[in-house]
Amino acid sequence: MAECCGGESELKEKGMILPPDSVDIKSGELAVDSIHCASCVNLIEGAVKGLSGIQSVRVNLTRKRASIVWDDGILSLDDIINEINSIGHTAYVYEIGEDEKEIRAKNKLLLYRIAFAGFSMMNMMWITVALYSGAMDGKYAEFFEVIGFLLATPTLFYSGWPFLSSAVKGLMKKSLNMDLPITIGAIATYLYSTYIMINGNGGVFFDTVVNFIFIILIGRYLESKARENALSKTNNLRKIEPVKAILVKDGKEQVVGVKDLVVGDIIVIRPGEIIPVDGMVIWGMAGVDESIVSGESEPVGKTVGNEVISGAISMSGNMQIVVAQTYNDSTLSRIIKMTENVEPGGTKIVSRIDKVIPYFIGATLGIATGTFIYWSFHDIEFAIMSAVSVLIITCPCALGLASPMAFAVAAGVGAEKKILFKSGNAMEILSKVNKIIFDKTGTLTSGNFKISKIRCSIGEKEFIRILASIERLSEHPISKSIAGEHLGELSAVSEFQSYPGEGVEGIIDGVKYRIGSVSFVSGGGIISDSKGYLKEANLGFTTVACSNDRQVLGVVLIEDVVKEDAVEEIQKLHKMGFETCIISGDNEQVVKKVSLELGIKEYYYSKKPDEKKNLVALMNEKSNILMVGDGINDAPALKKASVSISYSSGFDLASKNSDIVSLGSGVRMVREAIRLSTITSKTIKQNIYWAIVYNIAMVPMAVMGMITPLFAAIAMPISSIVVISNAGLIKFKSRK
Repeated sequence: MAECCGGESELKEKGMILPPDSVDIKSGELAVDSIHCASCVNLIEGAVKGLSGIQSVRVNLTRKRASIVWDDGILSLDDIINEINSIGHTAYVYEIGEDEKEIRAKNKLLLYRIAFAGFSMMNMMWITVALYSGAMDGKYAEFFEVIGFLLATPTLFYSGWPFLSSAVKGLMKKSLNMDLPITIGAIATYLYSTYIMINGNGGVFFDTVVNFIFIILIGRYLESKARENALSKTNNLRKIEPVKAILVKDGKEQVVGVKDLVVGDIIVIRPGEIIPVDGMVIWGMAGVDESIVSGESEPVGKTVGNEVISGAISMSGNMQIVVAQTYNDSTLSRIIKMTENVEPGGTKIVSRIDKVIPYFIGATLGIATGTFIYWSFHDIEFAIMSAVSVLIITCPCALGLASPMAFAVAAGVGAEKKILFKSGNAMEILSKVNKIIFDKTGTLTSGNFKISKIRCSIGEKEFIRILASIERLSEHPISKSIAGEHLGELSAVSEFQSYPGEGVEGIIDGVKYRIGSVSFVSGGGIISDSKGYLKEANLGFTTVACSNDRQVLGVVLIEDVVKEDAVEEIQKLHKMGFETCIISGDNEQVVKKVSLELGIKEYYYSKKPDEKKNLVALMNEKSNILMVGDGINDAPALKKASVSISYSSGFDLASKNSDIVSLGSGVRMVREAIRLSTITSKTIKQNIYWAIVYNIAMVPMAVMGMITPLFAAIAMPISSIVVISNAGLIKFKSRK
């Protein structure tokens, strides 16, 4: 498969080389379907990191993919693929849909190997029955032994080839992988049985070779299916990915690949079709289901000038939209990447496991060798069987899968709930928080501002026109609300400047205007307020003031309401034992009103971004802090918290600076995220305890000869399946 890959040229065609910081620095994603345990991850990462020109490599165990950044001036993508292939794995360029074809092809080949091993095992059963029924000492004993040899040989070298080749290539790279103990056990049993068959002075164990190869292959297949089922929630996002789009070019429609679309292209969207990329409607109208982002399935009307989001479904009407983002930069693609790339790396639990795994296989080989030496003084056949049992049953796979599987399943469940985790570390820390800090605007309140009063020294329409012309250039929710109040023509603005937490300024017709908080607009008292407008700031409304170079021109008094679920959800958080706090840039009266309504006793007001940042940093020294904000204006404060959550509409997903992004708008999303992270943390601990108990219980039994190789072959994959299945239960636990 890998030999057929086009390497770098193929990667370019598939759009997988991302815009580099340097001309020669490139990045891409490879599928490596042969990954099945943490040892494989360590082996691949170690081999690729050893290549000159590699900037970074991250292997995702659950997704079986490698994300690589390399210097193309030093080595090519083909060199990387060849290096991975040389250590017993098969790598190829990842592409949507193509990986499923490759997996189906590999599963088909695996089933052939299983079928052959199964055929051999059934025939070996008859031979074993015959031998133990009296033929063992008769004239047919040698005949049956030869038949056993003829069945075991192709089974070992055909059905068992994945283990053999992986182990040998690993040794060639001076690396021990989990296929090595299996290979040693199979080869040792096979060679010993062959020796006995030739010399005729003992019992043969060809049936053992065939049986445990068959059982291990079955186990690998069942493990793969269990993993696929556990990750089904995350894979659901891949299933809705559009592959084709209808492009309008020179007045004609043509079907093209979604990845071939560029900014400025015009595409047609018909009823029932998924919008493939972010864009803007330029013709027609339709009702659009945006539940992929909002969670609300009620269609949203879209007409000329409205933005549409990738992943949304047109429920009625026809539209033409102009492409605003290429597929890789569109909302759906970003959501999928965030969901699939939740890596456990960096978490304390995984760091500890990663330190243990490399020594696990060496310890296994040492214990097996010691077992063989000890029992060989009593019974050589018993020594071989006991040592082989140790080699097979000792399994770091369950330990290696304990965290990655849980994080991957939780990421999929989170995506279904419209909660996107950027890392496994964020999930782990979130499960330990004990205090939650909320920004007010758009976090606890709806952000749908309503102008209650306007006071100004110039005409009201002119005043609003000035405000709207400048505020439309800002991302703040208040700015958007004010800009939306003006329906007429806007003025041209030059030298626009934004001051986070304070306000904005810009020049219109040669006059500089300042819009924002009282302190910002007044310039610390330098600007005249002869009309006394700024005294309106403490009347329980959010106040937006405006001044020119000489005087304050007026104020806009705005009111906002708390979110519908805010009161109930804050009460639930209190019952769960969390402390809550509000830190806002708004005035005292407004913040106090919201805190009283929600039952939050601790609040801080009139805080600028730097003051918020310092306050959060101070609190974080005493508690594990979760900061909830808008992800843009609160970025400095969010970074100082132990972990952070921000809200997103989907269009602004890329600009969010938080560890976790909520696509839903309710305060409930915060509680849901905490609950999911807590369930995941408990699941990981359960998985680790199981993996440790399994090895502590089974290895001594194998050393004492109480376990046969066949039983060991059955028990080994079951240990991994238990871990995977337990991770899959996160889906059901999170529903309760």
